[in-house]
Amino acid sequence: MRYFLPLFLLLFIGCSNNKQEHNAPLPLSASGLLGEWQLEATRISPGSPVDWTEVSDGSRYTFESDRSFDFVSSDDASLGKSGSYEVEENLLTLRYSVQGENVARVYYMNFEDGKLVLQFVGCIESCSERYRRIR
Repeated sequence: MRYFLPLFLLLFIGCSNNKQEHNAPLPLSASGLLGEWQLEATRISPGSPVDWTEVSDGSRYTFESDRSFDFVSSDDASLGKSGSYEVEENLLTLRYSVQGENVARVYYMNFEDGKLVLQFVGCIESCSERYRRIR
């Protein structure tokens, strides 16, 4: 019991609100994300190791400094999405609305040789997309 108060104070002092304000500077990983990216390859595993499969005329993401994004599908240019994004460490969260429903997609994000690699969180096998910067 004598350690309860110091432990409580330590936990209380160590906790902080990590929510970023809308106008706060972007973290370094998010500032590298700014611009337009086009899908160039996918790696989707059915349960065995696979290599990258090239994609022609892939979908495009545009990430803005105000934490907004636009998505244009390569299948149908009218199937675009707009919303907001957050970057926390190596997680990219995209928030948008589909038919009035709020949707959040979370990806592991990293940069490899100047390419943006997004891996679906929750995918048991390899489920990755690789994007090249076009602007």
